[in-house]
Amino acid sequence: MGERAVTDAQELAIRRQADEVVKRVLKGTVPFDFASPRLQAIVVGAESPEKVGKKKRDIAEERRQLFEDWYRQIGSFITFIPKPMVSNREFVRRAQAGQVLFYRHATDDVSYEDFMKAVGQGDHLTVTDNAERAKIVWEPTETGYWFWAETSAKCPRLKTPWNTLITTITRLINLEEYAIVWWVCREAGETLDISTWSWTRTCYNVAAAGEPERLGALRVTADDGKVYVHKHDPEHLEVSYDHEGGRSAEVVKNAA
Repeated sequence: MGERAVTDAQELAIRRQADEVVKRVLKGTVPFDFASPRLQAIVVGAESPEKVGKKKRDIAEERRQLFEDWYRQIGSFITFIPKPMVSNREFVRRAQAGQVLFYRHATDDVSYEDFMKAVGQGDHLTVTDNAERAKIVWEPTETGYWFWAETSAKCPRLKTPWNTLITTITRLINLEEYAIVWWVCREAGETLDISTWSWTRTCYNVAAAGEPERLGALRVTADDGKVYVHKHDPEHLEVSYDHEGGRSAEVVKNAA
């Protein structure tokens, strides 16, 4: 046998580190998609020294490309999607917190109605019913933006009233953002809110014609493989429900 490249203590240390990585991946505290390519890079580098200096993975660019491809796939041709200014480390930190990065297009590029038609929900009341649409407090955006959203299958913060969510979450998800998150997750094989409801910050005027404005809010869930939207009266906004909670939607401030 040739001379060892490491000491016994170094061998023990590297084995402990490898075992710790495996434990964290199995527990889910470190995403498999994060750990696997890095371990593979070490193995490949050991076999092919010329590949050691291979370019570092750019998760932000991968995410940008994913959304560009997805929008084209559903027939919504957006000419430009900026790269989010997010480090690989931030992606890992957010994943551990149950957050994933999404892109919301500018309203002039793709309207809410056109988006819903593109994903097969052109018959939804939020698209076809003008009387209902007029009561929704829409949030159009002049520019597209990236945002972190919570994507657990069951809505977080169950039994928390809307009035509490709107004041304790930095930014409760709105209807337009939720539709994007729900359909992108579904494309990846994950369906949100099959057994729960997510409150949105999107308000809705429940008053009849001629009456003073009374703002309730919209909540969303999954129904028959699609997004289902339901309105709640103002008096229900301070009530806690067993199967209703809220998801955050934190906007990324900078984009390249």
